Amino acid sequence: MEFAGWSVPQAQVYFLLVMRALSLFMTMPLFSTRAVPTLSRLGLALFVALVLLPLQTRHVPELPTELLAYLGLVAREVLVGVVMGFGTTLVFASIQIAGQIIGLQLGLNIATVLDPLNAGQQVSFMDQFYSVLAALIFLAIDGHHGLLLALQHSFELLPPGTFGPQGGTLEALVALTMELFRVALRLALPVLGTLMLVDLAMALLSRVVPQMNVFFVGLPFKLGLGLWIAALSLPLVLGSAAQLFGDLPVALARLLLPSVAAPLPGA
Repeated sequence: MEFAGWSVPQAQVYFLLVMRALSLFMTMPLFSTRAVPTLSRLGLALFVALVLLPLQTRHVPELPTELLAYLGLVAREVLVGVVMGFGTTLVFASIQIAGQIIGLQLGLNIATVLDPLNAGQQVSFMDQFYSVLAALIFLAIDGHHGLLLALQHSFELLPPGTFGPQGGTLEALVALTMELFRVALRLALPVLGTLMLVDLAMALLSRVVPQMNVFFVGLPFKLGLGLWIAALSLPLVLGSAAQLFGDLPVALARLLLPSVAAPLPGA
């Protein structure tokens, strides 16, 4: 049976490709924000699936014709896309957490602003700065191209309709989360270490000169010094973010199939 030149198996495979791509674009940063219209995400998923369709029809097993069984395969493809989108979100979140830690230590989290990219959320100025910085680095190093390659590579690791529960996926997700928390602390460490020394000096000063109001004297000094150290540590943030986004395809492959995950060809 054919419809508009497409056979039923081709249409089934194409819909599975669309669901995986759409789930990724609906959950990953940048594309999942309200600034990107839903129709744009849907159109991009349809186009990407159409490009990948000729590469996947040769490797797809026989698909069921029963509706319930096929809907089960659709749910699996949605799960694959959500896992990839969540892994990408963790990488962006590690950089934003570093900004949140720095903003908390500087006292900037007292005044929060609404995030224009995520409705209903309140973030500090440092959170917003590091989030925008991460997005710019992601686009500057063609991270979106790497993400599309990761999506294509996911179909090689897990052809449509073949994804099943993986015993190591949860462990890989926990390991990735722990590593990204370490990255966030490493990025915030220059400012944290400097402000810790300042707090120690202020504590000693308050003991030596108890008449001095250390809070009013130390707060502007801590803010200025912390911002200066944060500016000096920007090359560290840029290099770490570029490395994180460059390793993103391999990290996503390990989340999907920890036992046999391999780096992207040519990566």
